[in-house]
Amino acid sequence: MRHARAQDAHQRPDHHDGAKQVGFSLAQVARHGTELRNAPDPAHALSALLQEKLELVDVRLAELTALRAEIASRIGAACPFRA
Repeated sequence: MRHARAQDAHQRPDHHDGAKQVGFSLAQVARHGTELRNAPDPAHALSALLQEKLELVDVRLAELTALRAEIASRIGAACPFRA
């Protein structure tokens, strides 16, 4: 039975890995973990945290899209570092 429990624990996804996959650092996991555990509705609190992360990603994506357009507009220019 002990072996089965160890195997189940090994197969369970690690929350730290999942958090890292969606862009949270270990420091953020530690900081938010306590808040989430103590929240009246941890699932709702986690959803709100993920919504905030999604908004940050959207802002960064817009910035990168604008940067890409700027770089693309300079390809082939006589002096690409002059606007």
